[in-house]
Amino acid sequence: MNATRRNEIPELYQNEIAQFLVSVGYGPGDLPKAKGDAASIILAAENAVTGSASFADKQILSQMVVRAKPVSITPDTSLGDGFNSTIEFRVLESYKGSSAPDETFKIRQFSDRPPETPLQINTEQEFVLFLSSENYKFSAFKQRGRPSSASQFLGETFAPYLVQNGQMFPLGEGRPVPLSSINRGTS
Repeated sequence: MNATRRNEIPELYQNEIAQFLVSVGYGPGDLPKAKGDAASIILAAENAVTGSASFADKQILSQMVVRAKPVSITPDTSLGDGFNSTIEFRVLESYKGSSAPDETFKIRQFSDRPPETPLQINTEQEFVLFLSSENYKFSAFKQRGRPSSASQFLGETFAPYLVQNGQMFPLGEGRPVPLSSINRGTS
């Protein structure tokens, strides 16, 4: 691939990068006001859109990053948001955002399981979650639903990591990452 063609590739992703930034909570004028380097945010978004986001990129692009345990899972299709279950989590440690240990939060998820199949969750497992309130709204619209205005849910910005023995294992693609590699208070 020649240098001119290589320089054109990022332009192909500009629309997707802009949509991704909106989906995680950035609006017009937010980048200049962002804590840290706005260019780092844009480069992290480019990496996310092209499928090469690092763990650090995921932290930069999420409003909230926590280590948490699931408390409960409840089937619920009544909200009209396109999801069919609510999972409540309890925060163990906050790495980014305003949550504190022992606070709870809820996310909505979609499962292909038949409605009569009981949902199960292991309340002993720990996860590192990348979250954004705007991502719930964006994801609800993608599911052809309407975000619930009755309560505040968070959306997963990226797939979570399962925490075991001081390591984080991505649920999806990627390599294990030491839990100690999380930057606390990253903007």
